[in-house]
Amino acid sequence: MRIAEGMGLHRDGSTLGLPPFESEIRRRIWWQLKMHEARTAELSGLAKFQDFHADFPKRPININDEELYPGMSLLAAESARPTDMIFCAFRSELGNFVARHAVKFGQQEKYSHLGDDRSSKTDMEEKDEAINELEEMLETRYLRYCDPSEPLQLMTMLLARACLNNARFLAHHPRRWGNEEQIPESERQYVWTLSIKLLEQHNMMQSTHQLQRFSWHVTYYLQWHVFIHILDTLRGNPYMQDSEASWHLVESIYDNNPDMVTNTKKPLHVAVGNLCLKAWTAREAACVEQGKSITYVPKNIIQLREQLETTKTRRKGHNVWNGVLGASNMTKLAPYKLMGEVNDKNGLIEQSAPLQYIEEASVQDPKADLAYLSTGEFEEGIFSVSGTTTDMDPHFMLAQHISLEDTSDQNFGWAYWDALLSDSNVSYLDTNVYFDDRAV
Repeated sequence: MRIAEGMGLHRDGSTLGLPPFESEIRRRIWWQLKMHEARTAELSGLAKFQDFHADFPKRPININDEELYPGMSLLAAESARPTDMIFCAFRSELGNFVARHAVKFGQQEKYSHLGDDRSSKTDMEEKDEAINELEEMLETRYLRYCDPSEPLQLMTMLLARACLNNARFLAHHPRRWGNEEQIPESERQYVWTLSIKLLEQHNMMQSTHQLQRFSWHVTYYLQWHVFIHILDTLRGNPYMQDSEASWHLVESIYDNNPDMVTNTKKPLHVAVGNLCLKAWTAREAACVEQGKSITYVPKNIIQLREQLETTKTRRKGHNVWNGVLGASNMTKLAPYKLMGEVNDKNGLIEQSAPLQYIEEASVQDPKADLAYLSTGEFEEGIFSVSGTTTDMDPHFMLAQHISLEDTSDQNFGWAYWDALLSDSNVSYLDTNVYFDDRAV
């Protein structure tokens, strides 16, 4: 974005006296970059459209690529039918809509994040009206002629409607209310229905065979707030309407995004997995209380429970080992044993022979052990960590400061989830472990 601004792409070519072809290409590049930046900001915990302005370059028009060529004297008229450009054109239309409403909606969003009443009913009605206006425009200008048999057009239809539902979810976000008891039943049901629709649309975009070529883009736009809200609702009300169908949707999300189970370096994945287990445990407890039987257990629940048991077993072993080796410095660490001489003057047991790994602490992957030790189970200063792990045992909960076991009895508010979402792209651990000078 800084390079683009340095090139002047944030100024519309028509105001600079540039030819039509160059002006349109500049608009396409600018808006594509800007929309990617908006999502990157969201993943970094910042307001998604915080720096969108009404004085941006004009949005690119919906015409086929073949209608653009150097030397053209005028741009072709914008098409009312699907074109090569339809997907990118509709996305820039969303950005253009935000640019026109950014200041007012941004202020309302600020108040709603505080959970107070300044985001009034009138403000909400204005947001809903603006979203309805956007929906009508998108349906008229882009969607009504789309052919679902054409992959790009189907993708445009699904993502456009998902964006509209997501806008409504954010406008009615549960965080607007001070506590759950304040939420009217009609509002609660409206947000739940929106959330289910969004999961259905996301699953459809990921599981439809003809859309597989776009799967990278769909994963990029997983709506974590919606997913968290559904799990938290199922935890609090295990047998609410359509709860069984909702669990099938949750299972599909995990099936389509296996990284949510295998990539435990991300605290967000671990925390969401913990919430998922708590919601399912609440369902099991409700079944027992009501004398009902559970007909199936989602595959992701089985996987998460296996991880939880693995975490407990390994933590128990490492805690025992940590107790045996409560030292302020060490000479050398080998994969399965501690070797070296330890001075009795330091208050430690003297050793002249290798101290074998105790049985409870034995594991299959020494790299996982080293990474675990680097998370602070031993005294700070013995190890230092840098880089990114690529071949760590996926069943070992290595996320720094959080594990399924750590959070099993805790409830978290939206501020907690915001912090995890803002940190969702950070890799914490590495297999390159360096010893402190005192221990060499």
